[in-house]
This record gives sequence, structure tokens and C-alpha cells, in this order.
Amino acid sequence: MKTDELVNTLCEKMKSLEGLPWMNGYSGSFRPDEPPQGEARVTEIGVWVYVTVDIMYEGTTMDQTTDRLSGDPYKAMVECGWIGLAETAPKKVSKPEELDEWAKLSTRYVRENTDVGIWGEHDGSWIARLEEDGTVTLKEASGRFQDVDPESLATEKTLKLDE
Repeated sequence: MKTDELVNTLCEKMKSLEGLPWMNGYSGSFRPDEPPQGEARVTEIGVWVYVTVDIMYEGTTMDQTTDRLSGDPYKAMVECGWIGLAETAPKKVSKPEELDEWAKLSTRYVRENTDVGIWGEHDGSWIARLEEDGTVTLKEASGRFQDVDPESLATEKTLKLDE
């Protein structure tokens, strides 16, 4: 499966700050360090194809509460995941909606680190594990985090995909 266009589409969405809840509510200024960077992985496990796209965006925020002249560091990470049958997998994808239509399961997880240390907000779910028989372990998390690994706040659930 070719995913280059998909990664580019998701990077452009992040560049426009689409889908970043904390940043969309932020009233200060944002200066990106560089354009969003993305990577896709396509893995076949039994009859299943698991597609993951990770997008990262880093920069600096500045508002009246910032106590450093250099601003506060900001880092956004979006992980999108799809699982579907290998026999019906598209050969090439350019938009996430194309995978949403194909997939038996779609997930999206957003984490925004909004200050020095481990501070921020996160929301969504991600695929922690896929087994050959279609058993999927999902992690779900939502809310603020401070000085704790945000993934440790996630709840876990298991489901079984049907062929």
C-alpha cells in the first residue's frame, strides 16, 4: 500500500492546526520549529493489514502567562490507525477517509505537550496490539496530564474483529 500522499495530507491538516483541541483554544501566538513530520507503517498480520500514521509538530507558544523570554515549548503528536482485511486493502491512499471506508477499525489519538516537562492534554484511542485472530487491544485516554507519562493514564479494552 502506498501511503506517501496520505502522510502529506495529514501533515497539511496538522499544519493548519486542524484536529488539535488545545491549540485551537489557545489565544497566544505559535511559532513552528519546522513543518510537521510524518511516518506511515503498514504491517500484515494474518488476514489483517494494520496501517499506522504518526505525525509530529513542534514549536513555541507565547502569551501573557509565559514566564520565559523564549516562550513555552509545544509538541503535538497525532497517531491514526486503521485495521482492515488484506484482501480488500487499497493499493494507494491519499486521504484518511479512504482508509476509514475500508477499515474494520479506525482510531485517532492526539497528545499535545504544552509546557516544559510532561504537561498537556490528550484525547482518543490507539491500537496497542493486533493478533492474527483479529483480537485487538485498544488504549483510550482523555484529559489533562502533568508530570506523569500520559500513556499510563489510559484504560485498556480488548475487542475481536470479524472477517
